[in-house]
Amino acid sequence: MKRCLLGLFIAATAVVGCGDWVEPPLLGDRDAAPNPAPDAANRPVSFGMDIRRLINRTNWDPSGHGCRACHDSTFWGDKGTDSTNFDVSSLGAIRRGGVHSEGTTIIPGDPQNSVFVQKLRGQFYLGARMPKDGPPFWSEAQIQLVERWILEGAQGADNL
Repeated sequence: MKRCLLGLFIAATAVVGCGDWVEPPLLGDRDAAPNPAPDAANRPVSFGMDIRRLINRTNWDPSGHGCRACHDSTFWGDKGTDSTNFDVSSLGAIRRGGVHSEGTTIIPGDPQNSVFVQKLRGQFYLGARMPKDGPPFWSEAQIQLVERWILEGAQGADNL
């Protein structure tokens, strides 16, 4: 057993280099896992790669809560879909909006008047800040990513 562990240590130091320490990401760091790849600032925001994975986070995700547990009609816990008719199961459903946001949930080019952003910031005239079971709420960087996606035209495929 000791020989095996020593071999793993030697192999690891050969790859990393003697004395070079690579800091692992911290679990529970709000922005570590759900944020886009480092090159995201140099490319358009992708609904499938950037926005969808924020929406799909579960309530027990250490990086923060998403929307799916309450607002996905295909998910077992969609209590928000039942009460508000707002569904995040597809981009088309998000665009349609809910009872109080019909047609204004995502307004391409206008994040400040998009209900999705207003709910994330707690600025919508009705109901709670989202996610309702927060804090933690979405970080400023994550909300700005949504705003940038909307500014860029809120493009994306429906079921990514």
